[in-house]
Amino acid sequence: MPPLALAILLFCGIMIVVMPQKYVLIPVFIGTIFVPMHGRVMIGELDFFSLRIIVLFLWARCLARGELRSVTLTRLDKSFLAFIVVCGAMYVLRVGTMSAFVYRAGIAFTTIGLFFPFRSLFHNFDDVNRYGKCLSIVLLFLAVGMTAESLLQKPLFYPLGGRTEIVEREGRIRARGPFAHSTNAGIFAATTLPLMAMFAFRNRGYCATGTAAAFASIIASNSGGPVIAMIYSAIGLGAWVFRNRLRMLRWMILLVLILLHFSMKAPVWHIMTRMGELTGGGGWHRAALIERALSHLSEWWLVGTSYTANWMPTAYTVSDADITNQFIRYGVDGGLISVLLFTLVIVIAFKNVGIGLRAVASSTTEKKLLVWGMGASLLSHMAGFFCTSYFDQGQVGWIMLIVVVSSLTDPGFTYDGSVVGPANGATQNPPISCTLS
Repeated sequence: MPPLALAILLFCGIMIVVMPQKYVLIPVFIGTIFVPMHGRVMIGELDFFSLRIIVLFLWARCLARGELRSVTLTRLDKSFLAFIVVCGAMYVLRVGTMSAFVYRAGIAFTTIGLFFPFRSLFHNFDDVNRYGKCLSIVLLFLAVGMTAESLLQKPLFYPLGGRTEIVEREGRIRARGPFAHSTNAGIFAATTLPLMAMFAFRNRGYCATGTAAAFASIIASNSGGPVIAMIYSAIGLGAWVFRNRLRMLRWMILLVLILLHFSMKAPVWHIMTRMGELTGGGGWHRAALIERALSHLSEWWLVGTSYTANWMPTAYTVSDADITNQFIRYGVDGGLISVLLFTLVIVIAFKNVGIGLRAVASSTTEKKLLVWGMGASLLSHMAGFFCTSYFDQGQVGWIMLIVVVSSLTDPGFTYDGSVVGPANGATQNPPISCTLS
């Protein structure tokens, strides 16, 4: 790891430990987003890249201050934990080596290690509001870095351990900033667009800054996946007009997909091929990958598979196809049960958004839009999952969103002076009233 990157991580780590809780997200975002994951510190056989170093400091803070005592496990927490454990166990069971166990233990350490300290940071709408403000500033600096990289044609994050090569498509630079891939960088920006809508009624400077910066990052990435995620962000926000008819909207979407599937010459997922023609990128590859995964289902459904090179015309490595799909990635790693558990996490997350909407039904439009933006961001992430796998710091944005959505059903989370229970969204009188200022 470059000395500059290590120095930044250590500084961020110290700030995480000593700063008041309401400011912790600032060093967290600096250390997890802007320090590339390629640099690492090896301690024996243990591999500590940037995210894992931040995890260590987060847990040091939580254990020293006892902040995890404020967290009550919700259904979403439990399903997320079960998914991580089962997916890792299936991988280790299939490979059957100690190195496989160490590898999956490292992934679990990173994912769970981020998830639960993040959960301790959200207790009310003030915390969610600060999260949105931090995101808008992160997007601003990300947009500046990616735009400069595109214009100067230089990898600006190389001194921090970023990649050295410049990638082009049709004569245009595919900027990636501190991320490992331009698609992941652009999707990170695109999935935050709905969350910027929380400032549409108040703090419009943050709304304008975050929205403009997200668009700039998407343009600089020069990738089709971020454009698709952006479109779904817009669809999710636009569905606000149907907020009182969500059940009807869901059935209409399902009916349209069924009709398209049986009326099209190709399966319905080949819509991605057509979208790829409009947005650019590997639309055909994404659709064909789903088709190949289904045709090879017998090879991976039980505990996954270690060989996918025969799935596509060109292989990514000697043994692997380029798995640009998060659902299929989890299927390859941990079998069909991992895909089902991951899907369950998403379903429960959407249900949590519904509970949140019911909790703020009599509140201000600003708070309703805040919760609705979480659902729109979830929808955008789902689109992103069909375009890439989150193998770099893009996972931070996803984990943080799941954490915020899970907090909506934590018994200690306050809505307009009430506390929402984890099971059914019923409200109770809290010991302390906390509202959005």
